[in-house]
Amino acid sequence: MELTIQTGAASGTVELGGLSLARLDIRQGASGLDWQFSQPNRMQMETLHFDGSVGEATLKGLANANASEVFVTASGGEYTLDCGGMLRRDMRVSLAGRAGNFVIVVPPGSAAEVFVRGALKQVETSGGWQRFGNTYTMAGAGPKITFDVDIAAGRLELRGR
Repeated sequence: MELTIQTGAASGTVELGGLSLARLDIRQGASGLDWQFSQPNRMQMETLHFDGSVGEATLKGLANANASEVFVTASGGEYTLDCGGMLRRDMRVSLAGRAGNFVIVVPPGSAAEVFVRGALKQVETSGGWQRFGNTYTMAGAGPKITFDVDIAAGRLELRGR
């Protein structure tokens, strides 16, 4: 199934786990929403697109989305990408933002690499991240999560849960 969700001003939690999604497009307006995959997606998802404008959003259980590619675009606000869940294959995440505060959470034992591009200068890490220039890595086994981050202004926090 392909699913497109558009929201305006709203708050709450949207549960997406346990569905059979081949593609998911989310366009969130000025809202405060948690998008959650508490259970694995029942099929391989090709792409997950999230477009947020001034607001707050948490994408939780991203590993359970079973997406090969995730595209997140944000024009301001507070955004958390929580990669918890069962990662069954490599996942590429593209994060592009004009401004805002962004948090990436990767569970311990998961292999991850973050490439930081653009004007962003403020990157904070906790929980096992290592820095090599503009690249941050977390050692782990199994499938790998690769992030390409291009944020013009704001803050990026990398957490190992």
